[in-house]
Amino acid sequence: MTLDRAVAALEAEFGEQHAGFEPNERLVVSSGGEGRAGDSAPALYLMSAVAITAWQDAVAAMLRARKPKHWYVADGPHLDKWFMTAMDEKRTHRVAEERYSVTATIGLVTAA
Repeated sequence: MTLDRAVAALEAEFGEQHAGFEPNERLVVSSGGEGRAGDSAPALYLMSAVAITAWQDAVAAMLRARKPKHWYVADGPHLDKWFMTAMDEKRTHRVAEERYSVTATIGLVTAA
């Protein structure tokens, strides 16, 4: 799964994006679900494809619940790679794990 395919699947289900409208709402939707601007805490996944699928599912659930007239991705989606480090007794850090998350700002037009 890629970000382009995830956005294409959302467009296939909910219609094409329409960026020519002033949105009533801007929501941050991450691989952890929906949040407010600066407030969305992304879930971290072992594989990037799983993070992208989780983000796609979260956006789809939000669009189904809100039923906007128009929608568009205002910022993103961004695939972030997180590095979790471990420190040994000599205070040397090394990458122990890698995790992935996806975040995007979605603009919604809900009124005529």
